[in-house]
Amino acid sequence: MTVRAAVAADCLRVVAMSKAAHVAGKLPWNFSAVHADQLFQQSLDQADRVCIVYAPDGIARGFLLGYVAPSPMASISFARDFGWWIDPGHRGVAAGEMMDAFELWADQRNATFCCMAAMEANPRAGRIYERRGYARTETHYLKRL
Repeated sequence: MTVRAAVAADCLRVVAMSKAAHVAGKLPWNFSAVHADQLFQQSLDQADRVCIVYAPDGIARGFLLGYVAPSPMASISFARDFGWWIDPGHRGVAAGEMMDAFELWADQRNATFCCMAAMEANPRAGRIYERRGYARTETHYLKRL
């Protein structure tokens, strides 16, 4: 199987890919390997967190970190991604399988909706989501204080 739940041995690759995603997203804050590691560890330890990896050759070449949480505005819950990355040489084959795994995981935790983020630096992500039946619902704006 090329897509699976992450295991502890995937940590260094997921942290490295998290940094690549951070750089590619042109995020205006410094990357923190410590925080990426903590988020990964939580995905192993907490039932409401997950890390799905794409590992066609046994080495993680993509990750999708996510969580499920209740909505503060209604009696529903959302599954959301913390981050998603596929190494450039492995794109085009893993996205659908990774999203299938994330949606199944979310459904098993009774999530009402699945939400995926698309950074402005990667407009292709939005098209992937729309092909899978996701509707664009909001845009976020960021201002440094």
